[in-house]
Amino acid sequence: MLVTAQSMPKLIWMAGLPLPPQPSECPMSTKRVIASKSNVRPPAMQSTAAEFGTLRCSSPPSGGGCHGHLNAKGLSLLKELEGWRPNFYYDQPNGKDNDATRCKNIHPPLSRAEGEALLKKDLSGFEKYICQTVTHQLKCPLNCNQFGALVSFAYNTGTSANGFRISKVYEQLQAGCNYKGAAKVWTSSFTNQGLLTSRRKKEVALFTTATSSVSGC
Repeated sequence: MLVTAQSMPKLIWMAGLPLPPQPSECPMSTKRVIASKSNVRPPAMQSTAAEFGTLRCSSPPSGGGCHGHLNAKGLSLLKELEGWRPNFYYDQPNGKDNDATRCKNIHPPLSRAEGEALLKKDLSGFEKYICQTVTHQLKCPLNCNQFGALVSFAYNTGTSANGFRISKVYEQLQAGCNYKGAAKVWTSSFTNQGLLTSRRKKEVALFTTATSSVSGC
């Protein structure tokens, strides 16, 4: 498939996560690679590469527990929710710019190993975003399962002004770290008219799974 600046296609990897190389390989003049699932994000769930790019190419903090990264359960959930495609595809509902990162050295078809390596590089931005937004700004400690569920949720909602921070989940955490309240509203938050209800149920199931392992943010 010919990739041009006008036809920017999408590449799917598990968890619907964009797949950038290292920061030095992400010039703004090159093609965009976008990952997304068929359970599309509404326009309000979009975030731009310019807004979020510095987080995407950075490393999350390391402070014990799962060290600011998704644990096995969180990563497994993202893979399940988003599926896998080794080639570019066109996302008609969301257009070209949904949650996109411009990268130059992606040559499909990708192997699963290549896809997972790129996924983990990109995940660091969402992991750091949740650490900063929930743990540091709201001062809400998270265990590894809560953290993983929130990373999945934030990826899906986006991190723009119309994304994670206007969700019902964020509102409950902002209200004195109301974890029970967040769990209660989870399945009614950013469901895209019910299309994402199944995803939300799986995310909140992880969020409410007890563990003594802390996020490490």
